[in-house]
Amino acid sequence: MTDLHLPPGISLDELATTPGAEAEEAVASVRAWVGEHVPQAWRDAAAHGTQALRAVRPFADYEAWYPTFARSGLAVATWPVAYGGLDLSPGVARRVEAELAPYNLGRLNPLGLNLAAPYVKAVRERLGGFIGVQVAPVFKRDFWKYDWLIDLGTDHFSFCYEFHNPAFFERYCPGKCGALGQRAFFEAMEYTAAKLGPGAVSGEIIAGLEPIEDTLAAIDYITSVGAFPTVCIFRPLVGSLLEGSPSPDPDDMKRVFAHLWDAMVRNGIPSDVIPHIQVSLIVNPGDAAYLARRDLRFRLYRARMAALRTLARPYFARRMKPRTVAASAAEPPAPTT
Repeated sequence: MTDLHLPPGISLDELATTPGAEAEEAVASVRAWVGEHVPQAWRDAAAHGTQALRAVRPFADYEAWYPTFARSGLAVATWPVAYGGLDLSPGVARRVEAELAPYNLGRLNPLGLNLAAPYVKAVRERLGGFIGVQVAPVFKRDFWKYDWLIDLGTDHFSFCYEFHNPAFFERYCPGKCGALGQRAFFEAMEYTAAKLGPGAVSGEIIAGLEPIEDTLAAIDYITSVGAFPTVCIFRPLVGSLLEGSPSPDPDDMKRVFAHLWDAMVRNGIPSDVIPHIQVSLIVNPGDAAYLARRDLRFRLYRARMAALRTLARPYFARRMKPRTVAASAAEPPAPTT
């Protein structure tokens, strides 16, 4: 028997299906819920694809309607009912998601940066160190929240937009595409990179699915705004939706990472300056140095980075120590225009 302790303010009849339902019941219930709660114009447009849907569903309209979706439990269907979900099994949830897929009902996180704020402040005051924040981007009207998180102690923002080719972004990131759009990632990256300076913001992409020329263009774009690319190599994992896709060609990946290093040097983006950074899934730009030509430009860049590491050592030592933050994490400052 599933947990029927409902979140405050939510009634059982608002849920899209019976908590813990089996697949056939859940799909039938969700189909009925769509017919009752998703506006007719959206349903009609959905049959013609994402662009048609966007034409009749401005983001402001989707944002205003979104609480209906959130209160139904469908936004986080596998979560316990008490936490806003439907307690569906992963298999049933996949069936439900397939039913909802044509309507591109992406998840919104209106509190996004607000939720990160208390963690940033707590880490800065209690532990110290370099603090990175990776959450979905906010829109321009909320860019003041990035300033707020910087005041609380954030050193780095990361934006995972995955694919530079718009068609691949739409195909493989339908939630991000429908709820935010690719441009939202670009605008947030550009804003935060200008605020924090070269090498303090990253754009994360996947190499091996979209055409390699698009991946190279992504590297050029990210470095052009003062950020650094973090590149994941696509892996067709067994059991995933893309398990039948071919693995990337190793020579193509060598080309990608050689280009990554060249773009970092060409744009003067610092790399390997902060000490003790260890990562797993992505490849840091500094790791691509092994593919670079050992010419004068290479040696000059490495010499600058070595000098920067030495000169910044006192700064790094200070950032590693806890310090009091005057800004409030509980009460955001007044938005700026």
